[in-house]
Amino acid sequence: MGDTGFREEVLNVELARLLAERGEVTLPETIFSLHARRNMPDVFLRFNGLGVVIEGKVDDKANAMREVEQNARQRVEVGLAHIAVGLIYPASLRTVGSLKELGKALKTADFRVCVVTEVNALPDEPAVWQTGNIDFLQSLFHRAFEDLVKEDVVVRAVVVLEDGIARFARSVLPHQAVLERCARTLGIGEPPDSRNEREE
Repeated sequence: MGDTGFREEVLNVELARLLAERGEVTLPETIFSLHARRNMPDVFLRFNGLGVVIEGKVDDKANAMREVEQNARQRVEVGLAHIAVGLIYPASLRTVGSLKELGKALKTADFRVCVVTEVNALPDEPAVWQTGNIDFLQSLFHRAFEDLVKEDVVVRAVVVLEDGIARFARSVLPHQAVLERCARTLGIGEPPDSRNEREE
């Protein structure tokens, strides 16, 4: 454990293990390596087929919230994850007596959490920070997943609608009579300029 207690990497790995035990997320074998490169995410999980990254820091570190939020945004922006979570652990977790006790403490601890997804990763908009335990964290995965699914459905619906409008326009464009009937039905008259041009 060392003089300063558990390192952040240990907290991250233990949290990932607890989430995986619940059966809703899966994690690759490499998640248990504490010597990953610095540019790699703290924790990488799979939730309903989507990549989820957790960037975790302890609240005794200066600028911890800003750092994990920036890291979370970056993971989504570069396409490493669909959902990225910035997570702040309470410093009290560092000094829990053993790894077994750490697991118990993580199950009841409250974390500060922000979630970044492909839907809400707007650069000028600050992330919303919330507080909750591991159950709350898991509920955020569900909420983010639902938001992404809804957004995908809307995008696909827009594409289908635009395609239909384009096909309709191409099919009626060569037929002046059809265009005039459509215009009458929709209550669209000729622009004033075109009427003036005809009269001249």
